[in-house]
Amino acid sequence: MDFFTHLIIGYIISSLASGSPFNEYVVLGTLMAVLPDFDFMLIPIGKRFPIMGHRGITHTVIFIILSTLLIYSFYSFFSGEWNIRLLLIMLACGSSHILGDFISYSGIPLLYPWVKSYSKLNLDMSINPMVFLMVPVFLIFLEYANTGKVPFINHQVAVYLLGTAYLFYIVLRIVMKHRYSQKPENENLVAIPTWNPFIWKFASRLETPEEIQVKIKSDKTMKTYTIPKTTYPVKLSDCQDILSTYWHPKVQDFLHLFEFPYYRLICKDGKKEIYWHAAEVGDIVGIKAAWQDGRLLIRTQGKIKLPLQTGRYLSFDLPGW
Repeated sequence: MDFFTHLIIGYIISSLASGSPFNEYVVLGTLMAVLPDFDFMLIPIGKRFPIMGHRGITHTVIFIILSTLLIYSFYSFFSGEWNIRLLLIMLACGSSHILGDFISYSGIPLLYPWVKSYSKLNLDMSINPMVFLMVPVFLIFLEYANTGKVPFINHQVAVYLLGTAYLFYIVLRIVMKHRYSQKPENENLVAIPTWNPFIWKFASRLETPEEIQVKIKSDKTMKTYTIPKTTYPVKLSDCQDILSTYWHPKVQDFLHLFEFPYYRLICKDGKKEIYWHAAEVGDIVGIKAAWQDGRLLIRTQGKIKLPLQTGRYLSFDLPGW
């Protein structure tokens, strides 16, 4: 879920609970709703300790509880007012953030450190363009309702309507996921959301000591992608060998989030290159690896966050290749 959707949901919860469009409940509630995404400040540490990176330690139940108690105590100490209602609103808004990311396909370490694996519900994209574009519409609607420019709708009614609209959207996704997952042809496949709640992809992954076999079903067509595991270093003698670049340490830095990777291999006109995709996000994220004049060139294409500017090549010599 994107930053601004978290912000809107935090505002909906805090303003409904406090009955006001703006007060200390709303300020601290919306702060808690977006606080976990300030983990971008931990990126330098996250390179060494992944749990400190994006959607890491800040997206856990223990972080929400401890940060809420800390901010609440700090505010209450200086304001001289200890209000349990404020504490509950802050907890609810903070929980809405990790719940919002939990329903996406990126996953979060929800119960860390007790459970160190990442959990997810695969109900929506992490950043859904359709939902993202609706945020300014929601903000304009709220502003007009707050200033009395919408007939028969005040602030409270407007917030109820927006909250109900988002709940309806999530319920629709649950229903459609269940409906498509129950079809016999989708048995034993993982349902992957797209921007449209009525369109789903399905995938499976089988990993053996020799290879990864990924199956992607989209538009009723099942495609199988086999990625060989080759011990590094390996000599690139023909185009098919470039598949093994998936296992090169430098390439892995770019592909770590691809649970269901698939690819387009190009071997013509002297080109030796592979364009990796993730089934979870399609063409939004792409990694291009090309073999040219004894050098491996890696380039990102799309909206992936890397320590490299999108669209620029990273090249390096590969001794022994």
